[in-house]
Amino acid sequence: QLVDRYGVRSLDRELDASLGEVAKPSPISAQLIGEFRLRVGGIEIDPGGWKSRRAAEVLRILALHSGRPVHADKLLDWVWPNEGPAAKPSLNAALSTIRRSLEASGAGRDQLSRDGDRYALTPFVTTDVAEFDILITRARTAEATGRSDLAVALLLQGLSAWSGKEFLPADRYASWADNERGRVTQLIDDARERTGEMLLGQGELEDGLA
Repeated sequence: QLVDRYGVRSLDRELDASLGEVAKPSPISAQLIGEFRLRVGGIEIDPGGWKSRRAAEVLRILALHSGRPVHADKLLDWVWPNEGPAAKPSLNAALSTIRRSLEASGAGRDQLSRDGDRYALTPFVTTDVAEFDILITRARTAEATGRSDLAVALLLQGLSAWSGKEFLPADRYASWADNERGRVTQLIDDARERTGEMLLGQGELEDGLA
């Protein structure tokens, strides 16, 4: 009763909530269109300045998977295809470099999480490619409900992000990026074609894509 009267339990709950907020890890987002960028909270981590080219590539792989864990064997196959298990020390060194970079940005080292032999960036919020996917989905919904004007606007907004840019240009020939590159390329081609068709139907093709 005394505890309740003086609000000690309430104070404990408030303190726990406050500590939880302080300890809450910063959200991670990635730019995959054009030059790669990773942001932790509002702070950008630029792997371009790293001495470890392999660590930067591992980081891009983890960012591409948007918080979905990637097994160490996959990372070894993709980044050190000719070395096999012998490259495990190199992978460990790359992961340590990523952790140090996260820590230097004000993030926690544990934002590169490990579950057994699987690794992920957490908490992962979004990528610009994921945002492009959302715009395409919204455009399809708008067109299906008879809002071709809104569909065109959404498609043009999504396609504008790709103007003069490509998906992860530093990894143009990397096998681990092939599937997503192919998917995105098809999505862009379909979006451009559909935008042109709708603009033509509206008599406004001259205002569409160049």
